[in-house]
Parts: sequence; C-alpha cells; structure tokens
Amino acid sequence: MKAPTWPIARPLQRAVCVSALATVLLSSCNFFSWIDPPSTDAQKLSAARGCFDRGDIACARRHYAALAGTSRADIAKSEEAFAILHENGATAAAFFTAMTQSTAGRKLTSMANALANGAGQTRRAAIYGAYLKIEEITQTDLKGLTRFVTAFTLAAEILGENTGADLTLQSEDIAASPCAQATCAVDLGCPGNVTVITGGAALTLTTSPPPDLTNFDVATPTWGMFDGAVNAVDTGLTEMNVTGGLAQSAGGFGTGVGQPTTVGECYRYGVAAQGIGL
Repeated sequence: MKAPTWPIARPLQRAVCVSALATVLLSSCNFFSWIDPPSTDAQKLSAARGCFDRGDIACARRHYAALAGTSRADIAKSEEAFAILHENGATAAAFFTAMTQSTAGRKLTSMANALANGAGQTRRAAIYGAYLKIEEITQTDLKGLTRFVTAFTLAAEILGENTGADLTLQSEDIAASPCAQATCAVDLGCPGNVTVITGGAALTLTTSPPPDLTNFDVATPTWGMFDGAVNAVDTGLTEMNVTGGLAQSAGGFGTGVGQPTTVGECYRYGVAAQGIGL
C-alpha cells in the first residue's frame, strides 16, 4: 500500500480503473469513482468526514477544499501549513500511523516519536508558524482540519523534545513511576527521567489572533505550550463538527489533564495518566 502524502490527491484516473476492471472483484479500485464523485456540499462534507474518520487527512482536505465558499486563498494557506509540517518531519505517513493508535495518548506518543529526532526550538517554532496559517483561512471546516493537524503536531513535537537518548518517549520520561496524584504536588510533580519541558502558565491558542510566534520561538518548551496545543486540537474537531471514532479517540486530552501551573507540579502526572509514553 502506498504511503499517504499531504498534497491533494488527483482523482483516480480512468486508465487505472479500466486496467483493473478484469480483476475488480479482487481490487480495492472503485471503477465508478471517476464518474460519480461527490457533487453537493452535503456529499463533500460526508466524504470529508469519512476520510477523516479513517485517518486519511489528505483525502479529507481534498473534499473540504472542494466545498462552496472555500476560496483559493483558503486552500493556499492550508497547503502552506501542510507543507511546513512535511518539511519538519510531520509527514502524512507519520500522521496516518499516529491516527491508527487507540487513544489520544497513544496517538500523541506515536507522533512524538516520529518527531523526536530533530525536535527543538527551530522545529517547534516552524510548526507553530504552520498553526498560525489558520488565521488566514475563512472556511470553517478547512480551518478546523488545519487547526487539528497543526495543533496535534505541535503538542507531539513538544513531547518529542522530552525524550531520552533513545529518542523514544517513555511514560517515565514524563513522570516517575509510581506516582500518586494525591502526592504529586509534594514531590514536585513526580519528575520523570527527562525534564526538558518546564512549568509555565497555560497559553490559549484559540483566540483571534493567537499568541504570536515569539511565544514558541524560545529555547525551552513549557507545559503551558503543550496545554494550549491539546486544547486547540479539540477546537479543530468542533469546527469540523466531526463525531466519529477518530474524533472521539483523538479529542478530550486537554480536559483530562487539568491546568498546568507556573511550576508544573501535578500536570506531569496528568499527562502521564492519559497514556503518554510507551
């Protein structure tokens, strides 16, 4: 199976399906897909949400981009955001693999591991720059998809900075084990084996405009950055109005971990408790 790619895919070519007609019963090729693509906005939305629910973001973006009211400027800004992600290691294949994981914590762990090699200030700032493209997208569904993907990638990149020498995110990298929620404030948040991420007040990334790039283009990532990113993931899902299995398993992480404090404290426990790390 060919790995998915971010660029908007072309419609299935007639020649490919014709050549596959003789083996259509053994093939996944839909012989009539080039004849009857979604034509109404309702059909396009349904197709986009179906693509999203199976983790095929490139397919979802193609259908969202075809909606009436989506301008060329909207499409261009979305494509710019996805190109930045690709250039910084967040490929469509890595994202697809992450989306196949069972929970939000496992999804973030998968993407964090894909981004760990090279994670740091430069990559974090670039990915947040991709997130900022949403301010220039007016079509709500495409804006939501772009917000979801860029915010998810940003949260994963921050976690990727907190891996050890093996570049693999372990739960013990986040919070020591065993760690009890009742005592985490006493033992300074059950500090894990790696403490690159520092405390920090929460950042709200869903304001218009969002915080500027200088908030992320700094040497050390904070739990406030991470908290802002995971909450922006939920906002993206709301903007897309998706409720399928992927939306249910990818969302809600921010509400599960509470709020970071200026010193981190129990926030590390909350993150680890949501299934982060292998």
